[in-house]
Amino acid sequence: MSGVAGHALGGAVALHGHGWVWRSAWGPPAPDRPSEARQIAIRRYRCTGCGAVIRVGPRGLLTRRAYTGSAIAMALVLWCVVGSGAYAVRARIEIERVVGATAAGERWSTLLRWARAVAGGGLFGGPPVRVGGTLRARACRGLVALERVRADGGLERISPEQAFFAAHHVGRGTAFG
Repeated sequence: MSGVAGHALGGAVALHGHGWVWRSAWGPPAPDRPSEARQIAIRRYRCTGCGAVIRVGPRGLLTRRAYTGSAIAMALVLWCVVGSGAYAVRARIEIERVVGATAAGERWSTLLRWARAVAGGGLFGGPPVRVGGTLRARACRGLVALERVRADGGLERISPEQAFFAAHHVGRGTAFG
């Protein structure tokens, strides 16, 4: 709820600072940089009304995802729009440079989970894709929230670099619990 006061005008404060926690943020810090694992300080707040604790972090972090929204968006655009293979996408996005024997093939299960999530409307605020087709095709249609709308109302295909930055401005916001 951005833009909403922590209390009514003249009333008691509803959210109080409740410490800090560290959170991992995996992925490239910029489109032209290699992936890395970073630790980010996340502020916690406790609601005085119900006792719930929320965490608030910078844009680009997604709930229950180790990789940043930018890394996920870039990976999906490379796979869906550009047509790169899963192995090439993995080499570009994943922070682990050594993979086990079962993961050495052309599949990357994390990329497939992201594709299912974006096709289901669970990432970046896009609508669920109800139309059939391959997972890659459904995920590509699910990236509509990242794509730019032209003046005539049509969609303009997005580059991996544009997706990297667009992921900061779409999705569910910065509060996560």
